[in-house]
Amino acid sequence: GPLVYAFIDPLADVYESPSLSFPFIRNVVIAPLAEEIAFRSCMIPVMLRAGFSQSAAIYLTPLYFGLAHVHHLTLDSHETIKLKIAGKKYFVKKIYISTLLQACYTTIFGFISSYLYIHTGTLMAPLLAHAFCNFMGLPPTDFLDHPKAFGASNGHSQKMFREICRS
Repeated sequence: GPLVYAFIDPLADVYESPSLSFPFIRNVVIAPLAEEIAFRSCMIPVMLRAGFSQSAAIYLTPLYFGLAHVHHLTLDSHETIKLKIAGKKYFVKKIYISTLLQACYTTIFGFISSYLYIHTGTLMAPLLAHAFCNFMGLPPTDFLDHPKAFGASNGHSQKMFREICRS
């Protein structure tokens, strides 16, 4: 989120003062608490008692966590983007790409969170990590226009990545 943006451009004003609005409370308090209770505090002990190894619990529960975030596919988005793969042009709904991206990064975060839960023995570590990640969010995509972002890469890849992240 803002940390990546600040690294790329240290002089940029990327931090906003958090307000105690409903979206803030939902994203930084309610969602992390509910998701960590469901996916770490409930699922991991059941898996361990069922005979799964700690490694299996660390690698399997994040898959459910990632799948739990694909509900965004139910959004009725008609926006499409044009992808060029192996010389062929494809038109893909942006919601498919953004949902796939979200499922991937939530699964990766789930690995970290599960590891923290098993190795600290407490829900507090993954809960604080989850709240922090939700507070920071993904990086704003306008940093891709910054000259240091991709060096000499072409503008097409920058534009495609920016479109995926904005949806």
